[in-house]
Amino acid sequence: MKFLLTFCLLTLGLIAVASAAGFDSAGFGAKLNGWDKSGKAVYELSDTTYTTHKPMVSTGAAGGMFVSARLDVLAHAGKGAVCHLSLNFNSAGALQSIQIKAQVHGRAIDTAVVRREDQTAELVQSADEEGGGEPVAKPVQKLNPTEAMVAEVIRRFDLEMKKMVKNTPPVRKDLFSRLSKQQVETADLSGGLRHNINLILACVRAR
Repeated sequence: MKFLLTFCLLTLGLIAVASAAGFDSAGFGAKLNGWDKSGKAVYELSDTTYTTHKPMVSTGAAGGMFVSARLDVLAHAGKGAVCHLSLNFNSAGALQSIQIKAQVHGRAIDTAVVRREDQTAELVQSADEEGGGEPVAKPVQKLNPTEAMVAEVIRRFDLEMKKMVKNTPPVRKDLFSRLSKQQVETADLSGGLRHNINLILACVRAR
């Protein structure tokens, strides 16, 4: 009886391991110019320098996985940006939720959690931010759930960045516009974040 119980427990353990998601940290680093001894990868995209820190990976009892990564963008002068990516996967390696938190020029940005079940592939709700109009539904090219989640979290991030710039005092805006590369641009941040997200997704494995 004791032998049978032990055998069953081992079998269940093997099944859990077999269905757990995994992450290829070495492969992720290799796509970013390689990890240095401190666990960082420094690289350039479109003349902007980025630093990605080796992700922290944890697994749950059900075989799911949580990946947390940090991305730094350093302006040539002044404060840069520190962004934190949080991605949650199920045991099959499918993205379940994603969130971006950032400190940009000393100001906090949070996209809130974008969940798989909240996304629709047919329509994207967007507001007329310039005119302050009501949200309208715009048809877009059909996306799979993961693509829709990534598109939504980047959209939220860009919107928060736009609010931050809009709330910057006019005098400071004029000063920043005259000081070349003093500020980290929205496009630089969005491009770096999307690049890292896509590489993380490519390095997730269902074992």
